[in-house]
Amino acid sequence: MVREILEVLEKCPLAQYALGKDLVRVLPPTPDGFEVIIEQIWENHYSVTYGGGTKTFTRWRKRWGAFSSGLPITLD
Repeated sequence: MVREILEVLEKCPLAQYALGKDLVRVLPPTPDGFEVIIEQIWENHYSVTYGGGTKTFTRWRKRWGAFSSGLPITLD
């Protein structure tokens, strides 16, 4: 999971992110923004947190959709 996310973020020069154990945290681009976090809870179960809310997913497309919709960058 982390590898796929990093491949996308590396294409976005303005994206600032941090890696943790089983998670990727994208930092807010401005003081008024919010961070976006995707974390592997256990095998094939992930949580996506942004804007004060958290959702859990087991399907890659749904968790990626939730994660990328919270990003403050444009993904091609």
